[in-house]
Amino acid sequence: MNKIKRINFHSMRNEEVRAFHYECLKFTKYLSSDIFSNNVAAYENVFQKYSDALKLNATENFETTKDLDIKRTDIYVACRRIALGLQQFPSQDPVIQNTTANIVEFFSKAPTIHKIAQNQTSGIIKGIVESCYALDSNALEACGFKVYLDQLKEANERFIEVSAERAAALGNRETELVKHTRDELNEIFDRVCSGAEGLGASGNEDCLNFVNNINGIIERFSSVYKLRQTLKQNAKEKTEEKSENKTVVASAVKAA
Repeated sequence: MNKIKRINFHSMRNEEVRAFHYECLKFTKYLSSDIFSNNVAAYENVFQKYSDALKLNATENFETTKDLDIKRTDIYVACRRIALGLQQFPSQDPVIQNTTANIVEFFSKAPTIHKIAQNQTSGIIKGIVESCYALDSNALEACGFKVYLDQLKEANERFIEVSAERAAALGNRETELVKHTRDELNEIFDRVCSGAEGLGASGNEDCLNFVNNINGIIERFSSVYKLRQTLKQNAKEKTEEKSENKTVVASAVKAA
C-alpha cells in the first residue's frame, strides 16, 4: 500500500509551511472524486487564511504609523529648510556662528528621507537631533532653532513609540492567528491525505498519483530541513572550537 510519508511540521518555519502547502495544493487536481470536494475546498480556503495571516502584521503596522510618518517628515523638511537658512544670517558671536555651522552641516549631510524606510528614518532623525542638542544650549536658543528642534524630537519619538506599541500588539495577535490557521491547515492536509491513501489502496490511479507527488514534495522539504540542521551543527562546532582555542591560548599566555 502506498502511504504518504510523515513530515515534521513543527520543525518548519512559517513561510516554509506555506510553501509546502502551496506545492501540495497543485496536486489536488488528481482528487477529482466527489468525496474529496469538501476537503479540497476547505484546504484551499484555510491555505488562503494562513497566507493572509502571515501578511497581516507588516501591512497593518505600516498603515497605523503612516499619518505619524507624514507629520514627522513635514516637520523634518521644515527644520532642514530653516537649518540651511541659518547660514544666510551670520551672527557676530563666534559661539553662535560655530553652532549654526554645525547645524547646517548635520542637515546638509543627511540623506533624503522620502526615499528610505520608516525605521531607518527614525535613526537618521534621532542622530541629527542628538547631535544638535550636544551643541551649546544657549547658542541653540539664541539662533532660534531650538523650538523647531524640539518639535522634530517630539514627532520622531512619538512615531517610534506608537510603532513599537503597534508592532507588539500585532505581533501577539499574529502569533495566535498564525498558530491557529497553521494547525488548521496541517489538520485538513492530513484529512485529504488519509482519503487519498484509502482510495489509492483500492487501486485508484488518481489517488496513487497524488500520494506519489506529495511524497516527492515531502522528501524535498525534509532534505532542506536536514541540510539546515547540518549547517547549524557545523556552525556550533566551529564556535565551540574557536572558544576552546581562545581558552588554550589564554592559558598559555598566563603560564608564560
